[in-house]
Amino acid sequence: MANTTGEGCEIGDYEWSIVDSDIGSVIDQEGNYSAGINNTGSQVTDVIKVVDHANSDIYTTATIIVEDEGGGKIVAIFPKTLLGSRWIPLPYLLLVFGENTNFEPSSTIEFEPDDDIIKLGHLGFDNIFLALILLIKCPHEGTVSIAISTEGKVVTGELSIKTLPRPFADDYSDIAEAYMEISLDTSTLVNEYSRMGIVEQGL
Repeated sequence: MANTTGEGCEIGDYEWSIVDSDIGSVIDQEGNYSAGINNTGSQVTDVIKVVDHANSDIYTTATIIVEDEGGGKIVAIFPKTLLGSRWIPLPYLLLVFGENTNFEPSSTIEFEPDDDIIKLGHLGFDNIFLALILLIKCPHEGTVSIAISTEGKVVTGELSIKTLPRPFADDYSDIAEAYMEISLDTSTLVNEYSRMGIVEQGL
């Protein structure tokens, strides 16, 4: 609720908004605020703004700290880009690295959109989640969202799908770019193994 005070002030005509929210928080025009789900692994600050259009558009802001709900976050996905074939489905072993995620064997994974991906099996443990998937032939190119659920806690990430070019195509720039992304993904994979102490252990 807002109230404008001062000599000569008109009855307030208020507009409520959230300046920016990384977790999808919302506020209605009555000033009722609802925090989004914070699975970022750290505190998130929402900034609320209220403007009084009846009094020269004066405004004020307020900050709200939203605590992390303990779901952790995804820090890396390998491979980040799935290359699809025009002729046959292609299998992939997807590795997801998390931070404070506490993945379990009972954790589940969902893809959106899921038209081009068939889930064959998955396994989660601590901060590593593995999913065996099948990318159908002639998949749609674009971004795919990933959501992994563990006991009601959800962490999200993204990967992309690109299609291998036809043989003897004039332009291979797209596939060269895709292979460059895979190379960068491999570096990310090694970095994550190092961060988690797997490389030093010789696994």
